[in-house]
Amino acid sequence: MKTKVFIIAVSLYIILFLITWNSASLIPLSFILFAFSPFIIVGMIYLVLKEQGFKYPELGEKDEWGYLDKKKCEMGLLG
Repeated sequence: MKTKVFIIAVSLYIILFLITWNSASLIPLSFILFAFSPFIIVGMIYLVLKEQGFKYPELGEKDEWGYLDKKKCEMGLLG
């Protein structure tokens, strides 16, 4: 499952939990959703941290870590 799809699914799961929690007739379902929510959220965090979607360039010998979208001279503080 792609990470974006899983993040959307977890977001919808949390919204469903909030709807059931605020509905008086669906309180038992909300307890079930609440019981599984830590596992789902930890799974989402794991997938986000394991995501290898962006390839970072290798740094040269005199290069430093910084912003990829700005040049060193545009930042002003580094000279």
